[in-house]
This record gives sequence, structure tokens and C-alpha cells, in this order.
Amino acid sequence: MLYVEGRRILPDRVPVGHLGATERKLIFDDGKPDRRLYEIATFAHLRDRLHSRDVWVEGSRSFRPIDEDLMPKPTFVVLKGQDQLGLGVQSDGAAWLAEVREMMDVNLKRLAWRARFGKLDGVRMENGTLIVTPHTSDVPAAAEALNAEITEMYSLVEVPDLLREVHEWTGFADQFTHVGTGDAPLNISAMLAGVLADGTNLGPKRMAGASKGISAHQIGWMRSFHARSETYRAAQACVTDAHTRHPHSQIWGDGTTAIIRWAILPRQ
Repeated sequence: MLYVEGRRILPDRVPVGHLGATERKLIFDDGKPDRRLYEIATFAHLRDRLHSRDVWVEGSRSFRPIDEDLMPKPTFVVLKGQDQLGLGVQSDGAAWLAEVREMMDVNLKRLAWRARFGKLDGVRMENGTLIVTPHTSDVPAAAEALNAEITEMYSLVEVPDLLREVHEWTGFADQFTHVGTGDAPLNISAMLAGVLADGTNLGPKRMAGASKGISAHQIGWMRSFHARSETYRAAQACVTDAHTRHPHSQIWGDGTTAIIRWAILPRQ
């Protein structure tokens, strides 16, 4: 409606159910909604909903309704009637549950008998208590000593410090450009804290509590306007390029067949 009517200013009351508390605080900083920030946040949430298949675009191949990936209901009814669904289990739920109960009952009785008469390897019954014998290590003592010696050679490093050092090697944090201006983040520490907040699911508030000199507002700003799927991919590519340039990587080839990948976040 804003574009149809040619409005330049948002009305005082706009839908905010899709926005988080941090985003609302930024958008309504002076009491009235900032149109630019509101649109950026809304489009960011729309992008995430498209990727999660919560919303879809009619006629799109990438963002189509999830129902289109399912078997058409008329086909399902016909195949079910012919018992040709090929599910690998019985189509009768009650019969399947009865079969599973019977199988579990037999297995539990067999387990109880073997436990009572000491037929289980590494497990014994004493006064009605099931005791499991711990596995003994088959690693030679010399190997254990060598492992301890090597471990002592490495100094303990905090994860934020390690991430900052990786940025100094590769410059990957500069790839988290601003969604509007395209500028690199000015507060690298807050940007890295935002990356850790995403990777550990701590969120801005708890991440700020675990950081020094960084507020939840700064972390939330970086996540809202700098952390996007495309900037994460660019940052990952930057680290990957640094890997391929390292002399050690050349031992495994030039990278044309397989590429060394280090995922900054497990979920993007």
C-alpha cells in the first residue's frame, strides 16, 4: 500500500509481530518508525521465511509451497488402497504397534535372562543393580605420554581471541558488508561477537555478558545489518582462499578437485 499510494512516511501503527525486540528498539528509536530500517528488517525476515518454506512464491521453482514436494493426495489415496505405498512398514498402524510391542517384549525378556545369568559381556547384576564395566583403554602408555606432552605445548586460547587472529590473517570479517551502504563493519569486535552469537546460539544479550566492552545493542546491530547468508558465504570464501594459499594445503593438491572448507557457522 505504501508504494501504491506513494507514501514516504510509515503510519504510526505498522505490523511488528515479525520483528524481534532489538529490531523494534532500533526502528522505533525516536518513537516513530524509521521506514528504511523497517523495510530492511522486514525484507530480511521475509528472506528467512522463504528459505524456511514458511512462505512461498506462486510459480517459483526455488520458493514453491512445500505441498508441491509431497505426493498428490488423489495418488496417495489410490496407492494406499492398493497397498503400494512402499513405506517399508505395515499400512495398519495398530498391527504395526502390536508387532513392535511383541518384538520389544521378546528382546527385553532375553536381555533380562542374560543379565540374570551373567551372559552379557562387560555387564553384571549385583543385588538387583545392573553394573556396566568401564571400557579399558588399549592405547599404549607411551602414546598417552606423548599426547600429554603435545597438549602442554599448546597454550590455551579464548575463542574470541582466536577468531580475531583469524580475521587478522584473512580479513574475513570485512566481508560482512552493510546491507545498505556496502561498507565493511567499523566495529570488528562487535561483528565477531555477532558471529559467535550465531554460531553458539547465545543471542546478543548473553553474548554481550560473555564479552568485554561490547553491548547487546552493538551485537544486535551487526547481526541485523551485516550478518546475512551472502556475507557469511563471502567470509567463508575468504577463509577458504587463505587455506588454498597456505603452503601446507599444496601438499594435498592445487584444490581443483576438492576444496578445503572451514564453515564459520554450522547452519547457514
